[in-house]
Amino acid sequence: KELFDELFTHKNEIERSIAYPLRWNRLENKKASLIDTDILGLDFSNKSNYEELMKKAIECVLSMKAGFRPFIK
Repeated sequence: KELFDELFTHKNEIERSIAYPLRWNRLENKKASLIDTDILGLDFSNKSNYEELMKKAIECVLSMKAGFRPFIK
């Protein structure tokens, strides 16, 4: 929870950096917390645009990695 709370203090900076809106869910009464986003159009059962969606997913992950990196010690 300490790491989540620390990251949350930089929420605006992180979201500006990654250019994706994030859901910040501290998950009270649980050991873990959750920070996630949606990729519009992502549907694992629809193979017709699978390649495009996987590219978007990879771009999102790399963007999130770069956005969070300055705040993780």
